[in-house]
Amino acid sequence: MYELSVGEALFEYEQEISLQTLRRAIDAHVNEDARQTARFKSVICPEDAADVLQTTASFLNETSVEITDHGDHYGVEISRTIRRSDISGGQRTIEGSFALIDNSSPDVWTAVTGAGPDFYERGVLWLFKQAEPNISEFFVNSSDLELILDNVKASLPTEPEIRVNKAVAYTRKDEGTISFETNPYKEVFRVSETNDKYVDKIDFDVVGDNDALFSGFISRDGQLKFESGTVGLFFEHLLVEYARVGQDKADIFGNRERSQETGDVDQIQIRFNSDVFRNPDDHDDLIEALGGLTRSSLTVYHQNPYAHLSVLDYVDGSSCDVLVTEPDTVSLVPSYRGSMNSLMRISEQISKEFDEGMVTELGQPDYGPSDFFN
Repeated sequence: MYELSVGEALFEYEQEISLQTLRRAIDAHVNEDARQTARFKSVICPEDAADVLQTTASFLNETSVEITDHGDHYGVEISRTIRRSDISGGQRTIEGSFALIDNSSPDVWTAVTGAGPDFYERGVLWLFKQAEPNISEFFVNSSDLELILDNVKASLPTEPEIRVNKAVAYTRKDEGTISFETNPYKEVFRVSETNDKYVDKIDFDVVGDNDALFSGFISRDGQLKFESGTVGLFFEHLLVEYARVGQDKADIFGNRERSQETGDVDQIQIRFNSDVFRNPDDHDDLIEALGGLTRSSLTVYHQNPYAHLSVLDYVDGSSCDVLVTEPDTVSLVPSYRGSMNSLMRISEQISKEFDEGMVTELGQPDYGPSDFFN
């Protein structure tokens, strides 16, 4: 169950499979075989995610999804057939299972499996992708990743050291760089910011009094790994902090569609650390960044002297105006259909391909032509 190798034996002695048993199984799976990890994926779903997945599965071809309610979590079994000419025999079957956990943060759900990359990517991640926009990925930026580790360190009684073993960081124009040097996590974020890079993912150890508490992996797209150590610390500290940031994203991006009755809309503001819009060429950079958003189209209404763009999201038909309202600010103004999933995709595209900024809710827009022309 849940592809947890030696840990699955623990389920045989339980009349009711519980989260407590799941934790013990993950501990056995990871710590009794150094080659194994437990892979996690956190997503946002304001509804019961199991119901959404079951409904989604009813529309999928050559796919079976079986969901079992275990009281404090769900078990999800997937079997799907992939048919392609480049596969030996023309087809292959992806099978496996994962646990689906309703986190303490009300809109954040987490899947966990001991399976390798094949089932994780073509089973778990694929199924979540089919459930968009009712299930949404969320994205954290470099500041969020650093805050998560800050809070993990502060919440542990020993004030441990967090050492990064591997970090992947990107610039907006070039390929990513991978560092295998062991550094304190604060140094990794400082160097990345100094070099105008964003941190995409990090592999790290949490060490207290020279003893490893746990080792893990976090990324900006909701993917985590438990690699060794005390599984309870991973669940109760890292996973909780990650889910808390996810809930903050849900609160900012959720329920932002323009009112059908009044036309009122709550805009979202992205404020950067410096004046990134000094001339029209900077507007071109924003346009280029948003033009790279997958499964969408971009319309440019104005480009000079101010930028006014519109993004149409093909995933669910959402649309959103994107306006440069200040030299350091972009505003996202959702239309009558403006899903949380779409708004988070737009914000992440700006963050990765243009610049990272602080995202906040501003409410009803209050600007006119004089805000753009001197």
